[in-house]
Amino acid sequence: MPILIKLEPSKNPKKKWNAIFRLENNKFKTVSFGDPTRDDFLKHNDLKRRDNFLSRSKRNLRTGDPLRPGFLSYYITWSGFEQQGRPTRSIPKLIKMYNKKFFKKN
Repeated sequence: MPILIKLEPSKNPKKKWNAIFRLENNKFKTVSFGDPTRDDFLKHNDLKRRDNFLSRSKRNLRTGDPLRPGFLSYYITWSGFEQQGRPTRSIPKLIKMYNKKFFKKN
């Protein structure tokens, strides 16, 4: 089962982030995502903009594939998890929540 191990700035000038996954066969997969010319919730912390983005972007979740860029944007850079209180912007916490939701089935 894959696991998201880290998020780092992308070296691709057309993308903002790289998500590094470790796959079942101990190989790695990098998924580039995010528009480097646009702010996201991690940067601007604006709840109204976050809610608008999440509303527009739910369609990206139809694939059911958490290794897709749309999933990563929705849940990581826009903190799309159900949360009590103010949504977190902590990358380590978001990675942990992502893995728990999609990859660690207990």
